[in-house]
Amino acid sequence: MKRLALATLATIAVSAAPALAAPPSAFMATGTATSFATADAPEQTTPVKLFYQGGKIRIEMQPPGGGKSVILAKRGSKQVTMLDPVQKLAMVSNLSAVQTQDGMPSMDQIMDMASWKAQLKTAKRLAGSEVKGSEQCSLWEKTTGQTTFKVWFADKLELPMQIEGKVGGKPRFRFSVSGVKPGPQASTLFAVPSGYQTTELDLSSLQQR
Repeated sequence: MKRLALATLATIAVSAAPALAAPPSAFMATGTATSFATADAPEQTTPVKLFYQGGKIRIEMQPPGGGKSVILAKRGSKQVTMLDPVQKLAMVSNLSAVQTQDGMPSMDQIMDMASWKAQLKTAKRLAGSEVKGSEQCSLWEKTTGQTTFKVWFADKLELPMQIEGKVGGKPRFRFSVSGVKPGPQASTLFAVPSGYQTTELDLSSLQQR
């Protein structure tokens, strides 16, 4: 569960499209994050809820057969907080300790939602369009070394509805959005609940296990 939580954190987040309204400053999105099988771990698909408001982000994940995981972060902050609702723990870590895995977008792509359109300026626009999450999407692709990302970008919302990462032609990661609801979010969603114990978590040592 922690492997997918960290992978999603380091990724959920990555043009030539016509000028449109800016991305919504506040919204809630639902979808799934899939970490494809590797030699070290089996394939796993996890339902995801993402809340965004004014640079603050909350990601909720419920792995099959596992406990709920919550991640809190803020654009411009050097820290990220993982909540354990069962033990009522708030584990604070330094973002510099989060290492992006092959086939997954960078931390910057999830932290700055307003920049996703600009990030596609260096990608190749593919022919045609597809509907993802009830949104008409243009198709984009970018290859760096052995890693290739394909993005389904909702031009109306200026948000990616699906991101797929491959390494050497093999699928590694997919984040799919099934729906987006623009609108204000409760400020309490982005804060550590009262009664939680706060502790430091060394993500670099956790990722090496």
